Amino acid sequence: MDLIFSPLNHSARSLRIVQEMPEINRAALFDFAQELWHTRPLLRWVVANIVGWSVGMLAGGWLSGLVNGVIGLGVGGAAAGGIVGLAQWTALHTTINGVTRRGWLVYSLGGGLAAVFPAALAGFALVAGPGIGWLVIGAVFGGIFGGVQWVALRGLFPQQAAWWIGANLVGGGLCGWLALGATLGLPVFCSFGPVVFGLLTGWALRRVAESEFNE
Repeated sequence: MDLIFSPLNHSARSLRIVQEMPEINRAALFDFAQELWHTRPLLRWVVANIVGWSVGMLAGGWLSGLVNGVIGLGVGGAAAGGIVGLAQWTALHTTINGVTRRGWLVYSLGGGLAAVFPAALAGFALVAGPGIGWLVIGAVFGGIFGGVQWVALRGLFPQQAAWWIGANLVGGGLCGWLALGATLGLPVFCSFGPVVFGLLTGWALRRVAESEFNE
């Protein structure tokens, strides 16, 4: 019983320590965190992708199972893409001017819809094992998803498509492998998949918009 409840006791002690922390230290810590959040666009982008992909994959899977069939697959893919796009927009609009919220959401939703069917067909790769299978599925989904999203960016950065689409392809593959292919038994939001996707695409976003993506 002591082993079961010892983590709870430890958490209670930690909570008391935080509560007893001098007000000035807590205020300074809050100010530091707030400054970090507002001055680090890459951090905001990574967090947005962690939330977006975690919620999007769960919601997309739930909707696909609820509706069933080809229509359900399309609805799930569109929903996942839309949720990811909405989360990404919270970081994107603070770093790049010229991309409208409506446009980003429409192309993200369309990207999810366009990507889900080829990604489902790529499921044949699962015969090689879950790791390779989800790597391929994620790469197919990410590459197509990023390609459709690029339509919203190409007016600003017409020569940089390879960076954005390539980062989405590689990031999607690694996200699929780390979040679903690795047999760790962790929820999506606890895996490194969305983190890696956010870091790679955030780097690509800064690469294609170097003058505006200040870190």
